[in-house]
Amino acid sequence: MRVLITTCPLYGHFYPMVPLAWALRAQGDDVLVASSAGFEAAANTGLPPAVVAPEADLGRMMGFTRDGVPVPRPADPDAALSRSGRGFGRLAARQLPGTRELVRRYRPDLVISEPMEFAGPIAAVAAGIPWVDHHWGPALSRPTVLRDAGRDELAPELAALGLDAFPDPALLLDPSPPSLRFPDALPARAVRPVPSNGGGAVPRWLNGRPDRPRVCVTLGTVGPAVLGGMELADLIGALAGLEAEVVVAGTSAHVAALAGRTADSVRLAAWLPMSEVVPTCAAIVHHGGAGTMLTALAHRVPQVLLPGVQADQRANAERLHATGGGILVPREEATPGTVRDACAAVLDRHSYRAAARALGDEIAAQPPVASLVPRLRALTAA
Repeated sequence: MRVLITTCPLYGHFYPMVPLAWALRAQGDDVLVASSAGFEAAANTGLPPAVVAPEADLGRMMGFTRDGVPVPRPADPDAALSRSGRGFGRLAARQLPGTRELVRRYRPDLVISEPMEFAGPIAAVAAGIPWVDHHWGPALSRPTVLRDAGRDELAPELAALGLDAFPDPALLLDPSPPSLRFPDALPARAVRPVPSNGGGAVPRWLNGRPDRPRVCVTLGTVGPAVLGGMELADLIGALAGLEAEVVVAGTSAHVAALAGRTADSVRLAAWLPMSEVVPTCAAIVHHGGAGTMLTALAHRVPQVLLPGVQADQRANAERLHATGGGILVPREEATPGTVRDACAAVLDRHSYRAAARALGDEIAAQPPVASLVPRLRALTAA
């Protein structure tokens, strides 16, 4: 079977699909990953990439219409989601011609796309190929303004192909544990999430048990921008006041900015494989990204969530907060002190650890990725 995976040029969108890609490869199927130029994540995971569009300026995609008219960021949350969604629609419009050409040349039997990549599904349906909607977490596994706006932006492309609506997938995959799914979640096939955060060397200090409870702080590839007006150094300084070892994991630039500004109890580590760091932690402080959240839950670690401006982060954080597996610190309330207090709570209170363990048990009970391969092959024979 030949499988085409399509993704926006964003790490958090692509990495959750890597375990399935390798499950297919391990059983003899061919896999190709399509995205915009400059996105090196596929090659870094050992999967062959295919460029279908020039390098994308995502800020411009969100901030300007196709005609170059500025689109200011609105204060209303739904309007902000619509703005972002249309930006992803404009990205898909750029990727669609190259994706359709790749489909004609590569002739895949199946297309697998992440929830904000719309070119792959359109190209698949235009070629009469089934497509699979591979979600990352709870926020987008239900009807949302974000996805609706992106699809609305593509009305001209859909009309040109004789489609009056965005095509439905042959299958939707949801890695969220049942208790984390929203009540209005779309019908989906459950799959066990496998932590996939890219490569990185494992430092020697991770091989032993820490002398004190370890707290990991990671803000994703966006980094300190998710903190709004709060300085990362001030946040780390507040957390260093806990009886804990603090590990800051981020990009080289984000970590370098903290050099010489932290206490002895703080470890600064550029890009680390979170699947190796998180199991050693008693808590994790992060931005609400689905990949980080599910990695922590898979290892039954309670969380403090500081959702940034990305559309799904607040919804992820609200959902986890409701389960008791973590604490949401809203952006408008986040200070070094409030984050420190939240972290102290998840370290000290048994209820947070118990809720995280329960969610981790749910994840462990979900079907493994490899079990999906026969189901995917059956889609191509239908």
